[in-house]
Amino acid sequence: MSSIFNQVLILFSTLFNVNSEIVADRSELLLDLQNQTATITYYDLETSENVEKLFIQEDLKRIKQATKFNSSYEFLSLSNVAVEAKKNSVDITITFTFDKFSDVGKFINLKLVDGNIIYPQMEMEKVTSSNGKKMRLEELDVIAWDATTKIFELAIKRDKNIDKYQNFETIAPYFE
Repeated sequence: MSSIFNQVLILFSTLFNVNSEIVADRSELLLDLQNQTATITYYDLETSENVEKLFIQEDLKRIKQATKFNSSYEFLSLSNVAVEAKKNSVDITITFTFDKFSDVGKFINLKLVDGNIIYPQMEMEKVTSSNGKKMRLEELDVIAWDATTKIFELAIKRDKNIDKYQNFETIAPYFE
């Protein structure tokens, strides 16, 4: 199972069964293990300039009306979806609950390694802030937290130099 947060490219199709390829410029995670809740905010959503307006509008409607994630993520319980449209951007915040760290860890791509919980940074991401510490582990850049950490904060930004995502544009004009 691939991580949705890890791939700043939000494939909402995976979470909400939508058809458009939607990516975020930035994403922020707040994971609270004590209360078993997580909030992910995706900022400045974009899509390929070749996508039909109708598809994006249908997908945004589906996301706004969602009451649960698709069946692949039954171990996560969707609490809230908030869509905020601004003049030049659309942001989406999802809040969900979970029963076990192992489930949410798989979803967010957190791993327990040598007494630390780590988040392996992908090439297409730039970590902009975190309450963890940056480390190098087996030729990977990672963010690491002590295994006793209860609150995880992580903000990442998409590297716009990745060729595949250079011709993306804001979805704000598609939002109704």
